[in-house]
Amino acid sequence: MTSLTAVLRSRLVLAILVATFALAGCSDDGSPHKRAAPSPTPTAAPTPSAETPVLPVLKERFDLLDCDQNTTTGMEGCAEQEWLNADRKVDAEVRKLWLNTDVVGRRLLVAAQATWVDYRDAACASDADAERGGSQSPVDYALCAASLTEERAKFLARQYAFAAQGS
Repeated sequence: MTSLTAVLRSRLVLAILVATFALAGCSDDGSPHKRAAPSPTPTAAPTPSAETPVLPVLKERFDLLDCDQNTTTGMEGCAEQEWLNADRKVDAEVRKLWLNTDVVGRRLLVAAQATWVDYRDAACASDADAERGGSQSPVDYALCAASLTEERAKFLARQYAFAAQGS
């Protein structure tokens, strides 16, 4: 096992544990985002079988609204565009990590991404709950998702850079 693989594996295990503990107290009472809640692809964590893991790609389940800062619906559309741009950054970073690890590291990466998406969705539902029932709630949800997804992209980029230094 290369040192890059070992570093990636240990970092992914740590990320899974942190996300698992963060989610332990969360309940899923639905997102204030008015369309179907987003989910990663694939949605299930990997099993320790001989199955070949599939590259996780973020896939949000909403119809993108037009961006217009003059209306609440338009502000939601602007936030959704930011969110999708951040998704593309995360997917690019995941792809780099994917190409530089073995099958065990890939399984851990799939699990980490699925757990992180669950955390993001729960955190953003909580954040948007301050505006429960109001037209600002889905805007707050989408802004939160965009922000946390951007942070995730930066985290993954740092993980890759750190692991690449060790190889």
